Amino acid sequence: MLKHFTVATVSNKTVTKVVGLVGLSLASMVIDEAIGLIKRYVWRNYVTELEVSNTDKSYNWLLQWISKHNQQLLHFSVTTVCRNTESAHATSKFDYEPNAGEHMFK
Repeated sequence: MLKHFTVATVSNKTVTKVVGLVGLSLASMVIDEAIGLIKRYVWRNYVTELEVSNTDKSYNWLLQWISKHNQQLLHFSVTTVCRNTESAHATSKFDYEPNAGEHMFK
């Protein structure tokens, strides 16, 4: 009797599909958890956080250093300096500086 039930269950396409979807869901959950564990491990062991307040004496130097060494800034601010010359010509200089926030380095 059990043999007939097993054969009938395995040969049923709906049951096979449900078992396949459950297996796929479980595999997806295991992979997601493994990726989370790897991210936490890398963050704890290979990432250093440094917070510099904007009142610190080295803050402006650090912003200049970031703009010089990080060519792939994601958020930055523009500082515009306008000068008028004696011949009534205006010259403008644009400086792209890193904005306050988090910056990642390789």
